[in-house]
Amino acid sequence: MLNEDIQSDLHAFSADLSLEHLDSIKAEREEILSETANDQNASEQLASKSKTKTKTKTHPDQLKQPEVEEGNEAQKLSIRQPEKTSPRTISVTQRTFDIMSRLFPVNIGDSMKTVDWDAIVHAMGDVGFLARHSSGSAVVFEKETPITAEDKNGRIVFHKPHPVAKLNPLMLHWMEKWMGKWFGWLRDSFIVESKSVSAT
Repeated sequence: MLNEDIQSDLHAFSADLSLEHLDSIKAEREEILSETANDQNASEQLASKSKTKTKTKTHPDQLKQPEVEEGNEAQKLSIRQPEKTSPRTISVTQRTFDIMSRLFPVNIGDSMKTVDWDAIVHAMGDVGFLARHSSGSAVVFEKETPITAEDKNGRIVFHKPHPVAKLNPLMLHWMEKWMGKWFGWLRDSFIVESKSVSAT
């Protein structure tokens, strides 16, 4: 009886060696290979179709300009090319210029410095913004004068750092990014105002 149990167990464990099992595996492999070959042919056909399709792209320099008759002045004026404007410069004090240079750094040395919060508030005031505390640590900087079209928006909100009121380089980078986005400011936007010499 023990021998029969062993033979039964061996037969169960070696089922993968039986002829029926080996035939079914062979049939499965052939089926998978034929499906793969069919998929390969289908993908090659799709690839050849996609290669034959060409899509023409239009670029602004390829657009056809409307033809204008020489005598029609009204049409000539309507298709005039827009004028390129130079960036607006803001005249500031030397102190504000130094702060804005740290906000819009050119070299790594300038970008690694911290700035006092009060210096930022003073610089924004010099540029024409009023600082007003909002809720919590939020401070709203609003334009004193009427908003120009170049400014897009006349206010911006920054959070005063606490417990120490110093802006680290990462905070300065984000302020630079937002001021550039909302007001179009760059480092070249600021110039030191010339002091007029008075005769005494």
